[in-house]
This record gives sequence, structure tokens and C-alpha cells, in this order.
Amino acid sequence: MSGNRWLLRAADFNELPSTGEPTKEPWVVRLRLRDNESVQEAVRRFRKLVEHTGVKKEMRRREYFEKPSEQKRRERRRAQRRARINNDLAKKS
Repeated sequence: MSGNRWLLRAADFNELPSTGEPTKEPWVVRLRLRDNESVQEAVRRFRKLVEHTGVKKEMRRREYFEKPSEQKRRERRRAQRRARINNDLAKKS
């Protein structure tokens, strides 16, 4: 099976999750089938690739529309939680 290429389109998004910058082409997860690799192993590697690139997380986030006010509230709560954890760690040191 050497030379076979699988081009799997994991999701069709216009933004990257980490930077939020627009991209010209959608996310594509490429998986090249290795010699003597079973389909189960290839699927396992594909799932890890999708998980690592953040496609799965982004799909869940975009499943339902989130109002801008809800986004701001979620981000504010996340920042507060992060600050609380950092303060607790600083107090312990």
C-alpha cells in the first residue's frame, strides 16, 4: 500500500482556532497510509490528528450559534477562572 495517499477533509472552516486569522483554504488533515498499516491503525492516527489540530473542538463550538454577548461572557469567565488559579498558585509559592 505504499504510495497511497488519503486526503481527508476534517472540516471546512475559514478561521484557525488559535489565532482567529482568516485562511484561504479550509482545514485539511492529510494522512498517508504506511506500509502494512491496518485501517484501524490509520483511523486511530486520523482521530489523533483531528484532535491535535483542534478541528473537533472547533466543530463543537460552531455547532450552535453563540451570540456575541455570550462569547464575551464565556471569555470573561474563563479569564476570571484563569486569574483565580494563578493567584492561588502565587499564594502557595
